[in-house]
Amino acid sequence: MLSICCVSARPSGRATLSLKLIAVVLCTSLAACGVTRDQLDAVGAFGKSASTLANSVKDAYAQADQNEVDLRLAQQIASVSTSDPAVILRAYGVRRFDLSAKKIKGRLAAAEALSAYGVALATLLDSKTQDSDFSDAATSLTAAIKGLPTPLLNDAGITGDEVAGVGAVVVAFGKIALDIRRREVIEQVVPAAEPVVTKICLLFGRDFDVNRSSVGGIVKSEMIKSIDDIKRVFTAKDVTNGRDADSGATMQNRAVLLPLYEKLWNIKTKSLAAFADINDAAQGCAKASKNLAAVVKDPKVTLDDIIDFAKKAQAAFDAVKSLSGSKAG
Repeated sequence: MLSICCVSARPSGRATLSLKLIAVVLCTSLAACGVTRDQLDAVGAFGKSASTLANSVKDAYAQADQNEVDLRLAQQIASVSTSDPAVILRAYGVRRFDLSAKKIKGRLAAAEALSAYGVALATLLDSKTQDSDFSDAATSLTAAIKGLPTPLLNDAGITGDEVAGVGAVVVAFGKIALDIRRREVIEQVVPAAEPVVTKICLLFGRDFDVNRSSVGGIVKSEMIKSIDDIKRVFTAKDVTNGRDADSGATMQNRAVLLPLYEKLWNIKTKSLAAFADINDAAQGCAKASKNLAAVVKDPKVTLDDIIDFAKKAQAAFDAVKSLSGSKAG
Protein backbone atom coordinates (compact mmCIF):
# COMPACT_ATOMS: atom_id res chain seq x y z
CA MET A 1 0.00 0.00 0.00
CA LEU A 2 2.77 2.39 0.89
CA SER A 3 6.18 2.07 -0.74
CA ILE A 4 8.05 4.59 1.35
CA CYS A 5 10.74 2.11 2.35
CA CYS A 6 11.42 0.81 -1.15
CA VAL A 7 14.55 1.81 -3.11
CA SER A 8 13.99 1.49 -6.83
CA ALA A 9 17.37 2.72 -8.11
CA ARG A 10 20.23 0.22 -8.45
CA PRO A 11 23.52 2.15 -8.28
CA SER A 12 26.73 0.34 -7.37
CA GLY A 13 29.61 0.77 -4.94
CA ARG A 14 29.53 3.41 -2.27
CA ALA A 15 26.36 4.94 -3.71
CA THR A 16 24.57 1.64 -3.12
CA LEU A 17 25.82 1.44 0.45
CA SER A 18 24.80 5.04 1.12
CA LEU A 19 21.31 4.48 -0.23
CA LYS A 20 20.92 1.32 1.82
CA LEU A 21 21.92 3.16 4.97
CA ILE A 22 19.49 5.96 4.18
CA ALA A 23 16.73 3.42 3.56
CA VAL A 24 17.44 1.68 6.86
CA VAL A 25 17.38 4.96 8.74
CA LEU A 26 14.16 6.02 7.02
CA CYS A 27 12.44 2.72 7.63
CA THR A 28 13.56 2.75 11.25
CA SER A 29 12.16 6.22 11.74
CA LEU A 30 8.85 5.18 10.17
CA ALA A 31 8.67 2.08 12.30
CA ALA A 32 9.10 4.31 15.31
CA CYS A 33 5.83 5.96 14.36
CA GLY A 34 4.16 2.70 15.42
CA VAL A 35 1.96 2.15 12.34
CA THR A 36 2.60 -1.23 10.76
CA ARG A 37 1.43 -2.71 7.48
CA ASP A 38 -1.47 -4.43 9.29
CA GLN A 39 -2.45 -1.12 10.82
CA LEU A 40 -2.39 0.57 7.42
CA ASP A 41 -4.56 -2.23 6.04
CA ALA A 42 -6.97 -1.72 8.94
CA VAL A 43 -7.21 1.99 8.16
CA GLY A 44 -7.88 1.24 4.51
CA ALA A 45 -10.52 -1.37 5.30
CA PHE A 46 -12.31 0.97 7.68
CA GLY A 47 -12.22 3.86 5.20
CA LYS A 48 -13.73 1.76 2.42
CA SER A 49 -16.39 0.32 4.71
CA ALA A 50 -17.28 3.75 6.09
CA SER A 51 -17.96 5.00 2.56
CA THR A 52 -20.00 1.87 1.81
CA LEU A 53 -22.12 2.35 4.92
CA ALA A 54 -22.62 6.04 4.13
CA ASN A 55 -23.94 5.22 0.66
CA SER A 56 -26.25 2.55 2.08
CA VAL A 57 -27.63 4.95 4.67
CA LYS A 58 -28.36 7.64 2.09
CA ASP A 59 -30.26 5.14 -0.08
CA ALA A 60 -32.10 3.72 2.93
CA TYR A 61 -33.38 7.13 4.03
CA ALA A 62 -34.65 7.71 0.51
CA GLN A 63 -36.34 4.29 0.50
CA ALA A 64 -37.96 4.97 3.87
CA ASP A 65 -39.34 8.21 2.51
CA GLN A 66 -40.80 6.31 -0.45
CA ASN A 67 -42.21 3.72 1.97
CA GLU A 68 -44.33 6.45 3.52
CA VAL A 69 -45.74 7.36 0.11
CA ASP A 70 -46.56 3.71 -0.63
CA LEU A 71 -48.28 3.27 2.71
CA ARG A 72 -50.43 6.35 2.38
CA LEU A 73 -51.52 5.25 -1.09
CA ALA A 74 -52.31 1.75 0.19
CA GLN A 75 -54.36 3.15 3.06
CA GLN A 76 -56.35 5.40 0.75
CA ILE A 77 -57.13 2.51 -1.60
CA ALA A 78 -58.12 0.28 1.31
CA SER A 79 -60.33 2.99 2.82
CA VAL A 80 -62.44 3.40 -0.32
CA SER A 81 -62.77 -0.36 -0.65
CA THR A 82 -64.55 -0.97 2.64
CA SER A 83 -67.05 0.38 5.12
CA ASP A 84 -64.89 -0.72 8.06
CA PRO A 85 -64.42 2.46 10.15
CA ALA A 86 -61.10 1.28 11.55
CA VAL A 87 -59.63 0.98 8.06
CA ILE A 88 -61.13 4.29 6.98
CA LEU A 89 -59.69 6.10 9.99
CA ARG A 90 -56.30 4.53 9.40
CA ALA A 91 -56.13 6.25 6.01
CA TYR A 92 -55.78 9.52 7.87
CA GLY A 93 -53.62 8.29 10.71
CA VAL A 94 -50.44 7.00 9.09
CA ARG A 95 -47.54 8.14 11.26
CA ARG A 96 -44.82 10.14 9.60
CA PHE A 97 -41.46 8.40 9.63
CA ASP A 98 -39.69 11.19 11.49
CA LEU A 99 -38.11 12.25 8.20
CA SER A 100 -39.02 15.91 7.90
CA ALA A 101 -37.13 17.88 5.26
CA LYS A 102 -35.05 19.50 7.98
CA LYS A 103 -34.16 16.23 9.68
CA ILE A 104 -33.41 14.35 6.47
CA LYS A 105 -31.08 17.13 5.41
CA GLY A 106 -29.07 16.66 8.59
CA ARG A 107 -28.97 12.88 8.22
CA LEU A 108 -27.71 13.14 4.66
CA ALA A 109 -25.09 15.65 5.76
CA ALA A 110 -23.90 13.15 8.37
CA ALA A 111 -23.68 10.44 5.72
CA GLU A 112 -21.65 12.78 3.52
CA ALA A 113 -19.29 13.48 6.42
CA LEU A 114 -18.78 9.75 7.02
CA SER A 115 -18.16 9.20 3.32
CA ALA A 116 -15.70 12.12 3.20
CA TYR A 117 -13.80 10.58 6.10
CA GLY A 118 -13.53 7.28 4.25
CA VAL A 119 -12.30 9.06 1.12
CA ALA A 120 -9.74 11.04 3.13
CA LEU A 121 -8.32 7.83 4.63
CA ALA A 122 -8.13 6.17 1.21
CA THR A 123 -6.42 9.24 -0.26
CA LEU A 124 -3.94 9.32 2.57
CA LEU A 125 -3.01 5.67 2.14
CA ASP A 126 -2.56 5.82 -1.63
CA SER A 127 1.19 6.01 -2.31
CA LYS A 128 0.44 7.94 -5.51
CA THR A 129 -1.37 10.70 -3.62
CA GLN A 130 0.20 14.13 -3.94
CA ASP A 131 0.06 16.87 -1.33
CA SER A 132 -2.65 18.65 -3.30
CA ASP A 133 -4.80 15.50 -3.48
CA PHE A 134 -4.82 15.04 0.26
CA SER A 135 -5.29 18.75 0.77
CA ASP A 136 -8.45 18.55 -1.35
CA ALA A 137 -9.67 15.49 0.55
CA ALA A 138 -8.88 17.18 3.86
CA THR A 139 -10.75 20.30 2.81
CA SER A 140 -13.79 18.22 1.80
CA LEU A 141 -13.75 16.37 5.11
CA THR A 142 -13.40 19.55 7.13
CA ALA A 143 -16.25 21.19 5.22
CA ALA A 144 -18.46 18.12 5.70
CA ILE A 145 -17.79 17.96 9.44
CA LYS A 146 -18.22 21.69 9.99
CA GLY A 147 -21.34 21.67 7.80
CA LEU A 148 -23.26 19.31 10.07
CA PRO A 149 -26.40 21.22 11.15
CA THR A 150 -27.01 21.92 14.82
CA PRO A 151 -30.10 19.65 15.14
CA LEU A 152 -28.05 16.75 13.81
CA LEU A 153 -25.21 17.49 16.22
CA ASN A 154 -27.70 17.56 19.07
CA ASP A 155 -29.34 14.29 17.97
CA ALA A 156 -25.97 12.57 17.73
CA GLY A 157 -24.53 14.16 20.88
CA ILE A 158 -21.58 15.64 18.99
CA THR A 159 -20.00 18.62 20.74
CA GLY A 160 -18.56 21.74 19.19
CA ASP A 161 -15.14 20.88 20.57
CA GLU A 162 -15.22 17.49 18.83
CA VAL A 163 -16.04 19.12 15.51
CA ALA A 164 -13.34 21.75 15.99
CA GLY A 165 -10.82 19.07 16.96
CA VAL A 166 -11.28 17.17 13.71
CA GLY A 167 -11.03 20.32 11.61
CA ALA A 168 -7.91 21.60 13.31
CA VAL A 169 -5.98 18.34 12.97
CA VAL A 170 -7.02 17.66 9.38
CA VAL A 171 -6.27 21.17 8.18
CA ALA A 172 -2.87 21.15 9.86
CA PHE A 173 -1.83 17.89 8.28
CA GLY A 174 -3.34 18.80 4.92
CA LYS A 175 -0.56 21.33 4.50
CA ILE A 176 2.47 19.11 5.17
CA ALA A 177 4.59 17.00 2.86
CA LEU A 178 3.04 13.54 2.86
CA ASP A 179 5.85 11.38 1.53
CA ILE A 180 7.49 10.95 4.93
CA ARG A 181 4.66 11.78 7.31
CA ARG A 182 1.66 9.80 6.08
CA ARG A 183 1.84 7.47 9.03
CA GLU A 184 2.10 10.33 11.47
CA VAL A 185 -0.99 11.85 9.90
CA ILE A 186 -2.86 8.59 10.50
CA GLU A 187 -1.79 8.54 14.14
CA GLN A 188 -3.18 12.06 14.61
CA VAL A 189 -6.25 12.19 12.39
CA VAL A 190 -7.88 8.88 13.33
CA PRO A 191 -8.03 9.50 17.11
CA ALA A 192 -9.20 13.08 16.54
CA ALA A 193 -12.03 11.97 14.25
CA GLU A 194 -13.07 8.98 16.33
CA PRO A 195 -15.65 10.67 18.63
CA VAL A 196 -17.50 12.32 15.72
CA VAL A 197 -17.38 9.23 13.51
CA THR A 198 -18.50 6.94 16.33
CA LYS A 199 -21.45 9.15 17.25
CA ILE A 200 -22.58 9.47 13.62
CA CYS A 201 -22.57 5.68 13.29
CA LEU A 202 -24.50 5.27 16.55
CA LEU A 203 -27.08 7.77 15.30
CA PHE A 204 -27.60 5.76 12.12
CA GLY A 205 -27.94 2.64 14.25
CA ARG A 206 -30.68 4.22 16.35
CA ASP A 207 -32.55 5.49 13.29
CA PHE A 208 -32.72 2.07 11.67
CA ASP A 209 -33.39 0.04 14.81
CA VAL A 210 -36.75 -1.55 14.05
CA ASN A 211 -37.42 -1.93 17.77
CA ARG A 212 -37.21 1.82 18.50
CA SER A 213 -39.74 4.55 17.80
CA SER A 214 -37.63 6.00 15.01
CA VAL A 215 -37.43 5.54 11.27
CA GLY A 216 -36.99 1.76 11.39
CA GLY A 217 -39.53 1.17 14.12
CA ILE A 218 -42.20 3.39 12.58
CA VAL A 219 -41.78 1.79 9.16
CA LYS A 220 -42.18 -1.62 10.78
CA SER A 221 -45.33 -0.78 12.73
CA GLU A 222 -47.02 1.12 9.91
CA MET A 223 -46.23 -1.54 7.33
CA ILE A 224 -47.72 -4.24 9.53
CA LYS A 225 -50.86 -2.18 10.20
CA SER A 226 -51.33 -1.40 6.51
CA ILE A 227 -51.03 -5.05 5.52
CA ASP A 228 -53.47 -6.01 8.26
CA ASP A 229 -55.93 -3.36 7.05
CA ILE A 230 -55.94 -4.79 3.55
CA LYS A 231 -56.72 -8.22 5.02
CA ARG A 232 -59.52 -6.67 7.06
CA VAL A 233 -61.18 -5.48 3.86
CA PHE A 234 -61.75 -9.09 2.84
CA THR A 235 -63.21 -10.15 6.18
CA ALA A 236 -65.04 -7.06 7.45
CA LYS A 237 -68.81 -6.98 7.80
CA ASP A 238 -70.80 -3.98 6.65
CA VAL A 239 -71.53 -2.07 9.85
CA THR A 240 -74.94 -0.97 8.55
CA ASN A 241 -76.70 -4.27 7.86
CA GLY A 242 -74.23 -7.00 8.86
CA ARG A 243 -73.74 -8.40 5.35
CA ASP A 244 -70.33 -9.07 3.81
CA ALA A 245 -68.82 -5.77 2.71
CA ASP A 246 -69.52 -5.56 -1.01
CA SER A 247 -66.32 -3.64 -1.61
CA GLY A 248 -64.19 -6.35 -0.10
CA ALA A 249 -66.00 -9.17 -1.85
CA THR A 250 -66.03 -7.93 -5.40
CA MET A 251 -63.56 -9.18 -7.94
CA GLN A 252 -62.84 -5.58 -8.94
CA ASN A 253 -61.55 -4.67 -5.50
CA ARG A 254 -59.67 -7.91 -5.12
CA ALA A 255 -57.92 -7.24 -8.42
CA VAL A 256 -56.60 -4.01 -6.93
CA LEU A 257 -56.01 -5.07 -3.33
CA LEU A 258 -54.29 -8.41 -3.84
CA PRO A 259 -51.39 -7.00 -5.90
CA LEU A 260 -51.16 -4.13 -3.41
CA TYR A 261 -51.03 -6.60 -0.54
CA GLU A 262 -48.29 -8.56 -2.29
CA LYS A 263 -46.30 -5.39 -2.97
CA LEU A 264 -46.52 -4.17 0.62
CA TRP A 265 -45.58 -7.58 1.97
CA ASN A 266 -42.53 -7.69 -0.26
CA ILE A 267 -41.48 -4.15 0.70
CA LYS A 268 -42.02 -4.87 4.39
CA THR A 269 -39.92 -8.03 4.29
CA LYS A 270 -37.03 -6.43 2.44
CA SER A 271 -37.25 -3.10 4.27
CA LEU A 272 -37.04 -4.67 7.71
CA ALA A 273 -34.18 -6.91 6.58
CA ALA A 274 -32.29 -3.95 5.09
CA PHE A 275 -32.89 -1.74 8.13
CA ALA A 276 -31.71 -4.53 10.43
CA ASP A 277 -28.54 -4.91 8.38
CA ILE A 278 -27.91 -1.15 8.46
CA ASN A 279 -28.44 -1.09 12.21
CA ASP A 280 -26.00 -3.97 12.55
CA ALA A 281 -23.43 -2.30 10.29
CA ALA A 282 -23.81 1.05 12.04
CA GLN A 283 -23.25 -0.57 15.43
CA GLY A 284 -20.25 -2.34 13.92
CA CYS A 285 -19.00 0.99 12.57
CA ALA A 286 -19.07 2.52 16.05
CA LYS A 287 -17.09 -0.39 17.49
CA ALA A 288 -14.64 -0.36 14.58
CA SER A 289 -14.13 3.39 14.89
CA LYS A 290 -13.04 3.01 18.50
CA ASN A 291 -11.00 -0.04 17.55
CA LEU A 292 -9.22 1.85 14.78
CA ALA A 293 -8.23 4.67 17.12
CA ALA A 294 -6.68 2.05 19.42
CA VAL A 295 -5.07 0.12 16.55
CA VAL A 296 -3.11 3.09 15.20
CA LYS A 297 -1.62 3.59 18.67
CA ASP A 298 -0.91 -0.03 19.47
CA PRO A 299 -0.14 -2.63 16.75
CA LYS A 300 -0.96 -5.42 19.18
CA VAL A 301 -4.66 -4.48 19.30
CA THR A 302 -6.89 -7.02 17.55
CA LEU A 303 -8.48 -6.06 14.23
CA ASP A 304 -11.57 -8.22 14.74
CA ASP A 305 -14.02 -5.32 15.05
CA ILE A 306 -12.77 -3.73 11.83
CA ILE A 307 -12.98 -7.01 9.92
CA ASP A 308 -16.49 -7.56 11.28
CA PHE A 309 -17.55 -4.05 10.26
CA ALA A 310 -16.32 -4.59 6.70
CA LYS A 311 -18.54 -7.67 6.36
CA LYS A 312 -21.57 -5.96 7.85
CA ALA A 313 -21.17 -2.82 5.74
CA GLN A 314 -21.19 -4.89 2.56
CA ALA A 315 -24.21 -6.89 3.75
CA ALA A 316 -26.12 -3.66 4.42
CA PHE A 317 -25.19 -2.29 1.00
CA ASP A 318 -26.44 -5.45 -0.71
CA ALA A 319 -29.67 -5.45 1.29
CA VAL A 320 -30.47 -1.83 0.43
CA LYS A 321 -29.80 -2.45 -3.24
CA SER A 322 -32.13 -5.45 -3.10
CA LEU A 323 -34.82 -3.27 -1.51
CA SER A 324 -34.38 -0.62 -4.18
CA GLY A 325 -34.70 -3.24 -6.88
CA SER A 326 -37.86 -4.68 -5.38
CA LYS A 327 -39.51 -1.26 -5.26
CA ALA A 328 -38.45 -0.41 -8.79
CA GLY A 329 -40.24 -3.50 -10.01
